[in-house]
Order: sequence, then C-alpha cells, then structure tokens
Amino acid sequence: MPQSDERKTQDARATLAITMPGLGFFTQLPTLWRRLQRASLLASLLPLAFYLLVTRLMFDTSPDWSNHYFGEGDDPVTLTWFLNWWGFALAHGLNFFVSKYAWFPSGTNLTWDTAVPALALLAAPIIYLKGALFAFNFLSITAPALAAWTAFLLARQISNHWPASVIGGYLFGFSAYELGQLREHLNLDSIFLIPLAVLLCVRRLQGNISQPVFIILLAAIFVIQLGISTELLATLGFFGAVAWLIFLLFGRHELRPRLFGLARDLVLTCIVALICASPFLFYLYAALPVPARDLDAAFVYSVDPLNIVIPTTITQLGGMQFAAISAHYLGGIAEQGAYVGLPMLLLVTLYLHAQRARPMTRALAICLIFCLVLSLGPRLRIFDGPALITLPWSWFRNLPLLGSALPSRFSLYVSLCCAIISTLYLACPGSNWQHFRRYALVGVVIAFMLPNRTAYGWSTWPTEAFFTTGNIEKTLGHSPNVLILPYGSSGPGMAWQMDAGMSFTQSGGYTGLDPSSEKGIGIWEQLRDGTVSSHFSNDLKALCATHQVDDLLIGPGTPPILVTAIGALNWPEVQDRGVTVVTVPARADLSYYQISGDYWPSEAPANWMGHQILIKTRHTPITLILTKDTNQPDPTILSVAGTPGPTSYRVVHGQPLSIAIPANADITLTANQTFIPDKTLHNRDDRSLSVILSIRSP
Repeated sequence: MPQSDERKTQDARATLAITMPGLGFFTQLPTLWRRLQRASLLASLLPLAFYLLVTRLMFDTSPDWSNHYFGEGDDPVTLTWFLNWWGFALAHGLNFFVSKYAWFPSGTNLTWDTAVPALALLAAPIIYLKGALFAFNFLSITAPALAAWTAFLLARQISNHWPASVIGGYLFGFSAYELGQLREHLNLDSIFLIPLAVLLCVRRLQGNISQPVFIILLAAIFVIQLGISTELLATLGFFGAVAWLIFLLFGRHELRPRLFGLARDLVLTCIVALICASPFLFYLYAALPVPARDLDAAFVYSVDPLNIVIPTTITQLGGMQFAAISAHYLGGIAEQGAYVGLPMLLLVTLYLHAQRARPMTRALAICLIFCLVLSLGPRLRIFDGPALITLPWSWFRNLPLLGSALPSRFSLYVSLCCAIISTLYLACPGSNWQHFRRYALVGVVIAFMLPNRTAYGWSTWPTEAFFTTGNIEKTLGHSPNVLILPYGSSGPGMAWQMDAGMSFTQSGGYTGLDPSSEKGIGIWEQLRDGTVSSHFSNDLKALCATHQVDDLLIGPGTPPILVTAIGALNWPEVQDRGVTVVTVPARADLSYYQISGDYWPSEAPANWMGHQILIKTRHTPITLILTKDTNQPDPTILSVAGTPGPTSYRVVHGQPLSIAIPANADITLTANQTFIPDKTLHNRDDRSLSVILSIRSP
C-alpha cells in the first residue's frame, strides 16, 4: 500500500475511534486477534476460564459447600471419606493402602477401591483448609472444565486452530459420558489426564518434545491416573495400544518409523511408572485378596445402541420426551453416557466422507468405530431385549486388568474421537459460507448435548448429634469397634464416622467393593436390605464375635424389622441423641455357629457348598444334612478334618447324609468333585457345585 494511502487509513481509523468509540473498537479487532495469538499463555488459559464459567452456571447452585455435596446416592459420601482418609492416615502414621477403619478387623484394601489418592494429594491444601467435603465439591464442579481444557490443548495441537479447538474441548468436557458420571463418580468424571496423555504422544510424534521430558511427564500422568482410577488407566493403555496399531496399519507410511520410536518410549515410560508406583502396586496384588469379579457386570453395563441417538434424562433436549425409552437402558443413569446425537453423527459422517482419501482420516474413523463397537459389550442388547449376538468385547474381556472394566465406560473414548473430529471439521479450509454452515451444525450439536440442569442437584450431608469425637469417647470409650445401622450403601455410616473424627472403627461400611473375605457372610445382605431370616439371631452373634464388634449403633432410618430383631436379643441398650446404643455381650459368652469358605448362603433352606468350607460352633451343636445334585452321576467324596468321627463320606443322589458337629468345634469339609466360579460374584455357567447343605440347630 502506498504511504499516502496507509496514512489515510490510519487517520480514518483514528477519526472513527474518536467519533464512534464502539465502531472504533471493532476496527482494532484484527490487531487484537494477532496479539492474542502471540500471547500463547493467555490463549491457553482463556478457554479454561470459559469452561469454568460454564460449569459454574450449569451446576454450582449450592448455598454452602461445607454442608452439601454435589450429586446423589451413596458414592459421593464414600468418595468424600476417601479424600479424608489419606490425610488422616498420614497424620496418625497408618498404613495408607489398607484401612481397618472399615471392615474391621481384616480391613479393606484401598488399592482395589475407588480411593482416589491422587485427587486427595492434588486437593490437599483445600482439604486442610476447608475439609474433605468442600474439596469433593470443588473437584466435582471443576471436573468437566478441566476435561474440556485438556481436550482443548490436544485439539489445538492437532488442528492449530484456536476457535475450533475451544469448541472441540467443550464437546469432550461436557459429553454425555462426563455428564452422567458427574452425578455420582468423582473417580470416573476426573478424566482430564486422558487428553493430556494423548497430547504428549502427539507432540512426541511431531518431534516437539524430547525423549526424557516425554518419559517423565507421561510416567507422571500414568502414576496420577493410577491414583484416580485404575480402570481408566487400564482402558487408556488398552485403547492407546489399539490406536497405535491402527495408525501403524492405516496411517501415513512416513509416520511408521516415528510410531516405532514412540512404542519404544512408551515401554520406557511404563517401566518408570511401574517403579514410581511400586508401593501402590504391591498392595494392589500382594497385600490382601482381591475383590471377587462380577462377570455379569459386563453384560449389564454395556451400551444400548439406542442410547447413541436417544438421550437419557440428563440431557435437556429430548431427555424427558424419550424418558420412556431410556428407562429400558441397563446399568443406571450414570453409566448411560453413550449419547452423541444425530447432529454429531451427521457431522462425523460429513467430515469422514469429505476427507476419506487421507490415511489419517481413515485411521481416526477406524479408532472411532472400534471404541463404539467395544462399548456395546460382549453381546448386543437392544431395548433391554435378549442378548443373542456375540460382539468383539467378548474376545478381550478376559485380558489381565480389563476383566472388571465396564464397556459402557468406553464411551469416554468415543467422545474424545468425536471431539477431535469436530475440531478438524471446523478447521478445514473453505469459503465463508462453508464455515458458516459448519459452525451452525456444531451449534446444533451443542444444543442437542446441553445438560438438563434439573437432573443435577445438591444433597445435604447427613449429620447426627451423637457422632462427635467427644461424645463417642464419652459414651463408647476410646477407639471402639461398632456396627452401624442403617448399614452399608443404604446408610450414612461413612459420613458419621468422618463427623466423629474417625474416633471409632466399624465392621462393614461402604467402600465400593466388599472384601472377598466377607462374601460368604450372608447377614451383610440382610443388614443392607432390611430383611430378617430364620437364622438372623445366630448370624448376628457370629458376626459380632468374629468381627470383634463392641456396640451396635442404630440410627434414624434403620428398617423397623431389624430394630425388632435386635431388640429380641435382649442385649443392653441406651438412647443417646437419637441413636440407640446396643452393647454386645462378651464374645466368649455368645452361642452361635458359622460357615465360611466356598459357601453361597441365601434365604433357601439349603444352599450350595463348593470345594471347601469351614464350620465353627460355639456353645451349640449342629447337624449338617448333605444331598447330591442330580446332574452329577458319580458320588461326591467329602473328607472331614477336626472331628472324632469318620474322616470321609460318600454323598449319593437320593440318599441324604447327616453329619453331627459337636459344640465348640472347628471342622473342615472338602469335596473332591466340585465346580468353583473363578473369583466371581455371579456367573452364567449352568454346571452344579458339589453338594447341597442344610443345617439343623437346637
């Protein structure tokens, strides 16, 4: 431009700025935009501020974070207890990974629970200053924003397009997966490290980060993710390995040498991460028996294909209108996060079709399809119908570390793929009209994904005047062990323990998965469900004796049938600040019998025993009645240890066998023919176990 023309332009802008200040501002937008692009840090942080504002407007409606928790159900209370545990254990010199403050006396292995030690460490200043409940709310409210921000960083690295990346980050951070998990599961909605791990791999492939820095940063991400969710770390490794293979096979040929170099770096990263996480991993595999696996969970927690296009009630547009359909989805609303919507499917289709000639597009499409198909689970199930078609996840579900993963949670990776595709779709070059159409379509996508704010609420933290540190010590003495009712996930025992300053231990509790040592104790289900069997009195005495229970604390909300059954024992009790304190007699005076080992108790008069059971009688004799299952042609041989009678018996179909067990005996029964479910709670195998056992007692 000639100098005179440039001077005229500057004069015109100056005149506009003076005479029309608003219009003068707009004339400076190009300059401001260039400065914003140069300000890398500001350009990175502005989206975070935007996401935090969106999250606050959507979800932060609580008047007091110190007396309410975000979400609903029992999981937020337990997760708050976990956040409190790590600082408490440090202050009192306790074992971090095995807590006896729940499931006393054996304790619970927190490495197999959703104990979120990494989040407790990250939020340590907040926990110290404001408490674990405030920290839980802070972590919950910021989770979508952090996930959106790290996805933005990844999208910007891939596309080099700031506005498109801001939108792509939003689509991931506020996806249906995240909005579903946000209601209950802090360990599963804290997904901000997933995009960061992918970002580091992309930067390493592009040569923008050195090998030592890459290994250190990614190993740190792996260790922190291990401390947030072992399941998400396992699935990140699995889907990351599959994505690497897909890009190796279908990506650009010139990328293959760098992919092999990345694989080498990833192996070194895993070695470093394993060394750093060795204390956690030791307890994960060696300290205590691992919880039993639930093989049925993979069938229940799988994506219904209808959920991909029909939302649940957590989505504003269409959620309530299609509630009659979404009510048939399995797994609970928090796990029904597969929804992407028809507009998103249209966007993905348009981009993949337009860019189908590019090898990287084909690889990305295959990754999306792979994640989507695996999220459907081991068998296809539509509208809660029969599961007839075998799907690819049935080939992978027995892999180490992945056996307990829930396929519905693979929607996380579907959302990430869709967010990346949306970013690339917006970043494609084109005319102004093409850009307008693309952004209009993305606007429709966002509208279809907006959350239903009425589906998100704040719950009042359960408090009782009885549960204070001073009152516990005054009423129960120093460090008692108690059994709290209402029990487990149906009661607020974990919250009351926190309110009492962890001044007592409790047998039972709710930490997610019950320890495997407790699986054969049928009274836990009675206490949890509020039912009383014919042998309730015996089972409660056995529980109190073997678990060293000093007192039963019956709080408000306990089912009346349990209150009546406990009152019938005529144990000493007092009322104190709304809680009934029942003192358990001396353990040596309790009369009971107990069966443990491979035994599956139920309300039936006779139940299956497996390979081996242990029978303990205290001050009471019992008689065992054993019968043979008709599906087994050969007799079952039972060997007996610990009794002066015969050491072996033959159990034949149609000939019930009686074995008298004297009082104060410890007997071991071992069967030679048996099928034992392989560390499962439930199984779909129709083979029978060894024998059916019933008990007669005075």
